[in-house]
Amino acid sequence: MTRRSFLKGALLGAGSLLLYAALRRVPLPASWVPKLKNGVRGAWQGEEFVLKRGPLTLRLNSTGGEVMEMVMAGRHDVSRMALVMSKRYGISRESAQRDIAALLKEVDRLGFLA
Repeated sequence: MTRRSFLKGALLGAGSLLLYAALRRVPLPASWVPKLKNGVRGAWQGEEFVLKRGPLTLRLNSTGGEVMEMVMAGRHDVSRMALVMSKRYGISRESAQRDIAALLKEVDRLGFLA
């Protein structure tokens, strides 16, 4: 490996890291209505909400489960989900929207959202 190809690889790696960091900070649009991919099943198992897609399983706490139930119903956008959760738990709408967006980004990253 020559020095030039090493530097090129290092710069590409650093650039992709910066792009990834920038994309993680981009907020989800409040009007986005998330949808599950075909073949994704979700159900309550005791206190946890379990999403399954083939061999992949994701276990969520009760709050995450409530959000995923709204996603499965397919009626609410992110803003509406935040309003429902803020009223239910007595937190600010902005805080609820941030938490929902973080959850949905992670669920999307794992390949459950369409």
